[in-house]
Amino acid sequence: MSVKGQNMQNVTPFPTKIEVVQPTRKKETPQQPQQLSFLKMTAAVVIGNGIVLAGLFCLFLLYLNMITFID
Repeated sequence: MSVKGQNMQNVTPFPTKIEVVQPTRKKETPQQPQQLSFLKMTAAVVIGNGIVLAGLFCLFLLYLNMITFID
């Protein structure tokens, strides 16, 4: 036996049978809960922006009040 044959004894041959595992697909759920979540998030953003704008307007009124008070 040659040196090349001795080195290749522990090498396993390439498998002849290859199993392909199909990924399991989740059942498609109706789009109604996702639409409701989208509406909730949109309402939260609109209300949050309204609160921020109201706060900035109040700060602006305080600023105007301070300016007229100093004069």
